[in-house]
Amino acid sequence: MGEEGKCVEVEQQAEEINMTKPKSGHRCPICSKFLNNVSQHLRNIHRVKQAEERKILNDLASGFTVIPPGLCPVEGCNSKINYVAKHLRRHKDIPKSKIEELLESARREAAVKLLSDLRSSNPSPPMVSRLHTTSQPCDDPGCLQREEELNCLMQRVRQLEKENSDLRLRISLQTSRAGPQMTKVPSPTSDSKPSTKEEEEKEEEKEQEEGGEEKEEEKEQEEEEQEQEESQEEEEQEEEEQEEKEQEQEKESQEEVTEEEESQEEVTEEGQDEKKKGEEMVEENNQMDESEDQEQQEDQIQMFTYLGLCSQRNQTGQSDQSEDNDKPKGSDPNLACTETRTDQPFQKEYIIFLSERNR
Repeated sequence: MGEEGKCVEVEQQAEEINMTKPKSGHRCPICSKFLNNVSQHLRNIHRVKQAEERKILNDLASGFTVIPPGLCPVEGCNSKINYVAKHLRRHKDIPKSKIEELLESARREAAVKLLSDLRSSNPSPPMVSRLHTTSQPCDDPGCLQREEELNCLMQRVRQLEKENSDLRLRISLQTSRAGPQMTKVPSPTSDSKPSTKEEEEKEEEKEQEEGGEEKEEEKEQEEEEQEQEESQEEEEQEEEEQEEKEQEQEKESQEEVTEEEESQEEVTEEGQDEKKKGEEMVEENNQMDESEDQEQQEDQIQMFTYLGLCSQRNQTGQSDQSEDNDKPKGSDPNLACTETRTDQPFQKEYIIFLSERNR
């Protein structure tokens, strides 16, 4: 009983170990066998010597075939896209199994096209695969229905094979981590032989536990995928915000340029107005100068005319004085008065002229 208890404890410890997910295998695209190393299988078994052909087939088996941009394969969604896989995973209205089927068919079409292009180039090592040389489909509806049923069955078989391979790998890892104590199980005696029902119950419990672990792993994978999608959406939103900011900055710069141009136009208009005002002031000053020159000329003309009149009067006055001098001095008692009278009108007119000029 003590050894049996130890074995049970060892099994529980092995189940409690947080194991990493084992590396899953892939299906050969030529013979449809499920293998862990497809490239070695293609090289050694199928004798695929062409390096480019082997690379295309290996990418198709591992799911790394690049899907070219084009229309969405989902019915009703005719959007043109560059990344088909990314777009299909964002379709929430389709189950994941259907998405995987669409991705697999799209990858197969892309690989077939690459193989046909490679064959048309006449490669020096001959090609082995015949994926791109399939016959034309039959038009009989019965054949088409059977073909669809066979495809569904083949997909189901592939899924079951993957699950079985994962379970086998898990069992091998549990036995290797538990150590040699798992092998030291005592031989069952007649008293301690477990019944078949108990064994079946234990197996069912183990299967349920393994199924629960697989479900937890699937949930974790789904959460990781959701986080990745959220991060991608956030990055896209940030890029859109940056583009909007750049557009706003461009608009602001354009508005500033237009404002500067308007201010320059206003400055030029003000300069033109100032130039016009300066020209008008210069013209007014020139007119004032011309009017002043005309007034000065008129004053000079009046002065010259006045001086001519004065000179004539002086000559007439001198002639009168000479006539008076011929007379005896005592005969004219008003001689002094006549001398002063001849000078008085000249002085009066000169004073009047100066007063008018000062005005």
